[in-house]
Amino acid sequence: MKKGLVMVAVLSMGIVVGVPLVSYGMQKEKKIEQWGSVLATNYEKGKKSDNGVAEYKLALEGQYSQNTEALENVYEAGEDILITKDEVEQAQDYYEIIGDTKKDAKQKAIDHVEEQNALYVEAIKNGFDVTDDEVKAYIEELKKNINNSDNKDEVMEIVNKFDSEEDYWNYEFEVYKKLLPVQKYVKSLEKKYVSKHTKQNGNSDVLEKWDKEFEKIKNKLVDEQNYERVKSDNDIDKEFVK
Repeated sequence: MKKGLVMVAVLSMGIVVGVPLVSYGMQKEKKIEQWGSVLATNYEKGKKSDNGVAEYKLALEGQYSQNTEALENVYEAGEDILITKDEVEQAQDYYEIIGDTKKDAKQKAIDHVEEQNALYVEAIKNGFDVTDDEVKAYIEELKKNINNSDNKDEVMEIVNKFDSEEDYWNYEFEVYKKLLPVQKYVKSLEKKYVSKHTKQNGNSDVLEKWDKEFEKIKNKLVDEQNYERVKSDNDIDKEFVK
C-alpha cells in the first residue's frame, strides 16, 4: 500500500509543504530548502528575543494568551487577538518563495494571518483549546506519520535546516498550540455541515458547497475582529496589557 503524504504545519497558522510547492517553475526541492531556512532563522530569532520588554498578551483567551510581545512587533490589533509582524513577514516569505510578487505576497500574507487568528479566537470561544499534553501527543503521532510517509525526505529537508531535530519539534510544538484548536474547530464545523447537507441533498457536491461556506465563515470572523494597524500603544486595547 502506498503511504500518504504528510502535510506539516510549516507556517504559523497552517500553510503546508506539499502540493503548493509543486506547481511553480522553480525546482520543488529548492523551494523546500528556502522555506526551511526561513523557519529555522525565525525560530532562532524568537529564542533570542528579549521577552523582558514584551508589554502585551497576544490573545485574551486560550493558551496563546500566555504569549507576549513588544509593541514594536505588533502589526494589527483585533478585538480578541493581536497579529505580529513576524507572522505577516513569515507568511509573505512563503508566498514569495512559491512565486508571488512582493506586493501580492504581502496582501495574501495579511489575509491569511487575519483569517487564521480569527479562527483561533472562535475555536477557543467554542471550547477547542488544547493542553500541552494534547499537543505533545499530537506531535508524537506526527513524527510516526512522517516516518511512514512518501514525502519524509521533503520534511527532513526542512528539519535539517534547524540546529537540531529537537529544535524543529520545539518549533512545531509552538505552532500546534495555536493551530490544533483551529484544526479541531474547523473539523467540527465541516462535519456538522456535511452531515446536515448530505441528508438534505445527497453527497454529490456537498464538499464543494462546504468550501464556499467556509470562505463565508472566515470572512465573517475577520470582520468581527475589526483588525486595525498598530502605530502606537493607543491602538491596542488595555485588555491586552499583560
